[in-house]
Amino acid sequence: LTDCLRSTFGEADVTELPPNRRLITRRNNDLLEKVKEHPRADIKIGAKIFLNRFSEPALTEAVEKLFETLNVSYLDNLILAYHPTGASVVGNGNGGTPEPGEEEEEQEVKEGVIEWAVGSDNAVGNLKKLWSLLERYAGDGKIGQLGIADLDADSLKELYDASTVHPSIAQINLAACCVVPPQLQAYCNQNEIQLLTHSDPQELLPREVLDELDLASYGAGWTSRYQVHIKCRGVLAAKGFIVSLDRSN
Repeated sequence: LTDCLRSTFGEADVTELPPNRRLITRRNNDLLEKVKEHPRADIKIGAKIFLNRFSEPALTEAVEKLFETLNVSYLDNLILAYHPTGASVVGNGNGGTPEPGEEEEEQEVKEGVIEWAVGSDNAVGNLKKLWSLLERYAGDGKIGQLGIADLDADSLKELYDASTVHPSIAQINLAACCVVPPQLQAYCNQNEIQLLTHSDPQELLPREVLDELDLASYGAGWTSRYQVHIKCRGVLAAKGFIVSLDRSN
């Protein structure tokens, strides 16, 4: 993602707009050509939304931007990666960022254990609200399958029991738990949830990455990643990211 942003900014066309605004556009954008090259029924579009703070408007914007960018009316599957960290965690009053001199505690990786939303208040409750929003899209036929990333077995069960459109995909990061937790695997088997692995970090655009990209005055709102596959051949036709950055000052 960092390389994609660096390349996009480096090769973009920049138009100065009053007052003190700049419009940055990609010089070559062949995404829609790739998507429309095949009939919609012949391609499979999957997406994953990364959200590090509770915000229903942000999630809505992320979903709508996927439809707009890809110029499609529905997605085959959508996975939500909700990790309430950073500004959403009540801590030292500095948005979850350690004060000068403070050292972050090292996270110990425990074999077969997933620790989700540690230190965040009402994480599951907020997740249910976000999930309810996605359920409306699924109910309208705009999303085929809904999935969730990185939940422990208890949190997944609580979400499943509270939902109308149940998660049919569960992703886990093996780097965080080393092996698949037996309790989670058993629950997914019992409820016909496809259990997949991934290697995505919990936070795609941390502060140090934004600083490196000369975006120190911005904060990451949400990030989504999409993939377009040709069904009959399993060929990846297109892949990309959509990023929302909020100016902080």
